[in-house]
Amino acid sequence: MNAYLGLGSNRGDRVAWLRAGIAALRRQGLHIDACSALWLSEPVGDDALPWFVNCAVRVAQPPPPKALLDAALASEQECGRVRQPGVVVARTFDADVLLYDGRVMDDPDLQIPHPRMCERRFVLNPLAEIAPEIIHPATRKSITTLRDELVSPERAWLLAPAPSASPRQDPAGV
Repeated sequence: MNAYLGLGSNRGDRVAWLRAGIAALRRQGLHIDACSALWLSEPVGDDALPWFVNCAVRVAQPPPPKALLDAALASEQECGRVRQPGVVVARTFDADVLLYDGRVMDDPDLQIPHPRMCERRFVLNPLAEIAPEIIHPATRKSITTLRDELVSPERAWLLAPAPSASPRQDPAGV
């Protein structure tokens, strides 16, 4: 069983915040066994915000969906993220639950699959690297197909290769 998270940062040293966020997710007990390359992407909906650095990670043997969300939110908070409902601000670390073992969940606090993932190049590009053949449970299309069919003016560029999935292999801790 696997779950997939989309991660991003658009404040300060974005790569360092992603590294800190992944470390925080691990401290929450999540076993991250794959991480995509880092992608530079423009913000959606507010051109005044700084550009994001994004990636996707696979969580092996995740806790139940709401516990996974709690771990993601705790990791964001550990990295200094303050959520303000209805307010879009620069973020040190953002973690979204994208997919969870083929499940569909529609809860006020958690929707799986993530409701806008199919519209976002900054989600589909990195996710296609680590889960190309995973089937989106609502569209019944592979992540690669969704990425290839995406028509969006949003821009995203490959920024850096995938960090190591194991903290023992990567001295920087990603």
